[in-house]
Amino acid sequence: MEPIYNPYIVYHNQRDVVLICVIDDANPSTAVTYKWNSPSSTMNTQNISITTVTNLDSGQYVCTAKNIAGTSNKATKQINMHYGPMISNISNQHDITEGNNLIVSPIVDSNPVYKLVWWTKQNNADFRYDGFVLRLISINRTSSGNYTCYVMNTLAPSGMPEINKTTHQTFSVNVEFKPFLDSTKPYSPGHMTAAINSTLRLTLTVIANPVPTIEWTFRADKDWNSCNFVSIVSNTTSNEFFTTSSVLIKNANSYNFGDYVFTARNTAGVFSRRFVAMEEASLRQEMFASTKENTGMFLAGIVTLVVGLLSLMASVLFIVRNSFKNKTRNSSKYV
Repeated sequence: MEPIYNPYIVYHNQRDVVLICVIDDANPSTAVTYKWNSPSSTMNTQNISITTVTNLDSGQYVCTAKNIAGTSNKATKQINMHYGPMISNISNQHDITEGNNLIVSPIVDSNPVYKLVWWTKQNNADFRYDGFVLRLISINRTSSGNYTCYVMNTLAPSGMPEINKTTHQTFSVNVEFKPFLDSTKPYSPGHMTAAINSTLRLTLTVIANPVPTIEWTFRADKDWNSCNFVSIVSNTTSNEFFTTSSVLIKNANSYNFGDYVFTARNTAGVFSRRFVAMEEASLRQEMFASTKENTGMFLAGIVTLVVGLLSLMASVLFIVRNSFKNKTRNSSKYV
């Protein structure tokens, strides 16, 4: 049977493969019939032609020849089809929380077995990971992006040069992380003041993935004894990883001063920030009262110090006078 290779190695989509059933001798040789048993059919021809090789063409081929004198021995040939790698078991998107480990393990079907497996990251020429399983330990937000898995094997068709076949599959990695303050954007201080009938504005921007839900709550100074915070309306906008939220109060009154709490929450965690808004007049009064109290304390301290010094001086004078009197008496005894 021709070609002489056994097994006869072909490759997927190879064109015009022909098997010929050859007899060494026969008499009569002009009245010979042939029979083929192939993986897909039975044919009564001397040659089998495969226009385009597919996986259905792999298997054992058996040919027999027959004339009026009898039937030949069976001639067999195994066709083995080589094909490039086929990758599966990689999801199109991997959602993972920051700090966890990303492990991507593909399933590869190839003949012959793959020789090389490597991974790259889009827009990052410095990233290359060699190995069958991709492992990113303690992943962080900068690891988000598109990754590609490459698998290569080498086809070795009979009577032909070797052929390297490389297959790739691209997938995305979405690293989720809890909200945190974007200090590069303007944000309100933790303590702020405003006058009655002026505008009170609190604002900040957080970075998070996925986009967080935002809540503002408030407890007025006049309700200080209450533990209840009430939800208030805010203006919130999101653009990719950035979420900006603000509370705007026009014509502020005494009921608008107190504790404001901002909370951003997503599947990765929670971020909160407390703001204390005070009325300017109250603040001045508190500062004046504090200054007055401090001044009183200072004056009281001065008075105490002066009284102490006077007492000390009186004690010293008393001791000096007594000492002088004693010396005078002693001197008079010896006159």
